[in-house]
Amino acid sequence: CAADAGPGNGNQSRIIYPCSDYYINIHEWLHTLGGAHVQQGPIRNSYISVNYDDITPSLQYSYNAYYWTSTSYNSVNYFFDPASVLMYDAGTWSRNSLETYTPIRDDIFQPNFSPSTDDVNFLELNQVFQCN
Repeated sequence: CAADAGPGNGNQSRIIYPCSDYYINIHEWLHTLGGAHVQQGPIRNSYISVNYDDITPSLQYSYNAYYWTSTSYNSVNYFFDPASVLMYDAGTWSRNSLETYTPIRDDIFQPNFSPSTDDVNFLELNQVFQCN
């Protein structure tokens, strides 16, 4: 299953069948609502170092940082939530079983964490849909 991030031109990809994992389903639905990956946020370099040599080449784009403007659909550029369902784990898309990113700030990464309920995602969606 997969979904494009954001509303696009009004035609959004849909999840045709459920994913096998509850959190992946939430992850994909948040994409359809405009949510973006945490590891692609503009402040991610303050928290992680991406190991591009360890990422499957055709999927390296999934780790590119985006620097959104305040008028873009995803301008919540001041949150970094490593427990977000929109944050890949360090093994996602690894080409060699090594970590695809390394934490810079170990104090915010907890071993064996469960995804958060994610107030950050709801704040982001409030901005996407211009809620007060």
